[in-house]
Amino acid sequence: MNSNHIEAKATGTPHTVLLPHYLKHNPFVGTGPTTKATATITVQLKEDSPHEMYIEYVLTDELGQPGSPHSHHTNNNKCSHSTLFTTRFPSDNITVRATTDGEATIEGTATDGNCYEWKSDSTEHKGDDPKDLDIRWTSIPCE
Repeated sequence: MNSNHIEAKATGTPHTVLLPHYLKHNPFVGTGPTTKATATITVQLKEDSPHEMYIEYVLTDELGQPGSPHSHHTNNNKCSHSTLFTTRFPSDNITVRATTDGEATIEGTATDGNCYEWKSDSTEHKGDDPKDLDIRWTSIPCE
């Protein structure tokens, strides 16, 4: 078990979409594939307690290497202040979509009854730490 990750009791359905602007390489041990593909993000809900689930996602780089999970249980989140990491869901009811501009959105109805939606920003920004493998998230209005 990764010391930065707490195992959840149950998991929701994994949702995977392409993330073509994510060009960082996840570190891994040993040799892996060398054929390039499009990076992906896999998002799913994990159970904290009965009837409360939180978002966890994993970024897989263009070489097919998955990175570390990102959730409110990890300390490697670029946007740790985002409601993406504090919002809880009553059931496995999120939708993950690829956008026409090469990003991803996550949408769901939270335990408070409100709809929440976030959009990824996987492009590199000036001043970004090249060792930081996470992406940014912005809250957007629900569709």
